[in-house]
Amino acid sequence: MFVLRLRYSQWRFANARAEGVRYIQRLIAEETLYNVWHATSGLRDIVTTQRICLQQMKLEIKLDDILNKQVDLRSLKLDMSSALDVMHAMGSSIWSLHCQMEEINRLASDLAVIATKENLMLGRCENMLASTAIEESSLMTHLMQKKQEEEEMIQSLYCCH
Repeated sequence: MFVLRLRYSQWRFANARAEGVRYIQRLIAEETLYNVWHATSGLRDIVTTQRICLQQMKLEIKLDDILNKQVDLRSLKLDMSSALDVMHAMGSSIWSLHCQMEEINRLASDLAVIATKENLMLGRCENMLASTAIEESSLMTHLMQKKQEEEEMIQSLYCCH
C-alpha cells in the first residue's frame, strides 16, 4: 500500500512538473507573439511617418510650381534629389526592418514547432511512466508472493523435521 501511495505521489509530481513546463512554454510563446506584434506596429509607424514626410515634400513641390510660374530648374533639381534621398533612406530602413521581421517570424515558427514536439514528448513520457509504474507494481507483488512462498516452504521444512 505504501508503494502505491509513493507511486501515486510520484505520478502527481510528474504531472505537476509537466503542467509547469507547458505553462512556461505558453508564456514564452505569448511573449514572442507580443514582441512580433510590437515590432510590426513600430514598422507600420515608421512607414506611415515616412510616407507623410514624402507626401509633404510632394505638396511643397506642387505649391512652388503653382506659386512660381517660372520653374527654377536648380531648386527643382535639389528638391527632387532630396526626395530621392529620402526615398532611398526609406527603402533601406524598410528593407532592414523587413529582414528583421522575417527572422522574428522564422524564430516564432521554430518555437511553435519545438513546443509542439515537447508536448508530444511529454505525452510519451507520461505514458511510459504509467506503464513503468504498473510493471513495477506487478513485479513488487510477484516478489512479495515469491517471498511468502519461500517462507512457507522453509516453515514446512522446519515443521517436518
